[in-house]
Amino acid sequence: MLDDTKLHGSTPVHAHSTPDPDSPNGNPTPDPRPPVPDDVPDPVNAPVQEPRFPEPPIKAS
Repeated sequence: MLDDTKLHGSTPVHAHSTPDPDSPNGNPTPDPRPPVPDDVPDPVNAPVQEPRFPEPPIKAS
């Protein structure tokens, strides 16, 4: 007698189900902010520049 639940030499087939709405999405929504170039420092980590005094004029000799 043949067993209908097992097929010799094949893998079981699973039906595709709808994704769980609570699970993380595979395609995240894009960030609405424009991308920042890599050479622009983060405002928090930006170097602090000390104020400069005006240079004295150069006198011609």
